[in-house]
Amino acid sequence: MAHKIQISRGAEATQPAVERHFREQLLRYGEVHTVNLLAQKEHNPELALSAAYVKAVQTLSDKRALVLPMTNFDYHAECKGGNYENVTILTRRMSNEFERFGYFLGDAEGDQNGILLKQQGVFRTNCVDWWVSC
Repeated sequence: MAHKIQISRGAEATQPAVERHFREQLLRYGEVHTVNLLAQKEHNPELALSAAYVKAVQTLSDKRALVLPMTNFDYHAECKGGNYENVTILTRRMSNEFERFGYFLGDAEGDQNGILLKQQGVFRTNCVDWWVSC
């Protein structure tokens, strides 16, 4: 069942909020890698939303206001029919970032303020999930 997606505000109205959001993410987490899980194919209701999101993030990078790498992965197309193992395509594609960002490891008993490893970045994902009752 196709769902209608409406974008109620134009890019000019939303771009300042997008910029504030990503600046906050960069300050809080260091590096930010965006992961767009929305549809990439024509005739999908998510395509307009996906295109608007990609454009908003690219606008930030084009202005050199922020550097935001993006990975596009059409989750619903790739995992259609319950093929959730296809998520490994995405994780393999992003393995360098996983390695570089690392993870946080704390030890409440330790003598270094409890922090053993500090994560160096974060993944900012977006997706539209449709819940259908059976």
